[in-house]
Amino acid sequence: MGQRVLVDSSFGQPSAPGDGKKEEVTRQGEMPLVKEVLLVGLGNRQSRPYLLVLVDVELLIYEAFAHDSQLGQGNLKVRFKKVPHNINFREKKLRQSKKKCEGSGEDPTPARGRVARFRYFQDIYGYSGVFICGPSPHWLLVTSRGALRLHPMTIDGYIESFAPFHNVNCPKGFLYFNRQGELRISVLPAYLSYDAPWPVRKIPLRCTAHYVSYHVESKVYAVTTSVNELCSRIPRMTGEEKEFETIERDDRYIAALQEVFSIQLISPVSWETIPNTRIDLEEWEHVTCMKTVSLKSQETVSGLKGYIAAGTCVMQGEGGDMQGTDPDYGYH
Repeated sequence: MGQRVLVDSSFGQPSAPGDGKKEEVTRQGEMPLVKEVLLVGLGNRQSRPYLLVLVDVELLIYEAFAHDSQLGQGNLKVRFKKVPHNINFREKKLRQSKKKCEGSGEDPTPARGRVARFRYFQDIYGYSGVFICGPSPHWLLVTSRGALRLHPMTIDGYIESFAPFHNVNCPKGFLYFNRQGELRISVLPAYLSYDAPWPVRKIPLRCTAHYVSYHVESKVYAVTTSVNELCSRIPRMTGEEKEFETIERDDRYIAALQEVFSIQLISPVSWETIPNTRIDLEEWEHVTCMKTVSLKSQETVSGLKGYIAAGTCVMQGEGGDMQGTDPDYGYH
């Protein structure tokens, strides 16, 4: 039922005092029930108004924007555009045994008073936004970059209530109650950045990463990286053999840079390079692709074994050799 743009269309539609109540009653019968509304300013200096509406079991999110209406002076110069999201507020019905249902004629879920689903917070680990309680708990953040971020929090299922919390032992944290009535005192992980579509953790490699593949059997990441080094010699082909000519220039000569590739394994536990697993490729050899593949093997019951295959080629300028993919590198 949520329209893409909300417009103030009340100008030029006068109604009689008696007809207004009748029209309102008919509208309430046709339209779904609006359970909760929150209009809050987010972003830099809270300059980005957002409208959150809980209509029956659907969540609608709108962002306000200025609009010079041509309808007349009596209209609001503001409109709201709908923000797409994947938050599902429909609860899964719990299956109960017939004996329990026949034995107790009462409703198994006790009646609760109205609890606000939308909880605004100003400073939880430096972030401000709205926490959305319910069967699909989400963090709604508008960071300094101005982008709207929606992050689910499915660690504890249904969340009944939420509030910011700050003290010496829990700096800039939060509290929440789950469906079992258990109180959780929590903080956001400091090593994650939430200003992205997914929570992101940056690992300093101090080099350029080209390809990443996950090896399921050993539970490690294979990463193709490269660093730039000064080019001190040039390869020249003399027949079938390759010779290198050393570049001799004065101090003012600006040497060219060449990429030196390597493949290394990184542990997802410590996020550090595993010792003695680094493969340094030959000079002028570049990695063009890398992927985890399953090949035939007699060592496993299934007859397949996971390998990390890398394709390489030798880049030596226009007159150099362009060799085909050479999947000689593999981990098993």
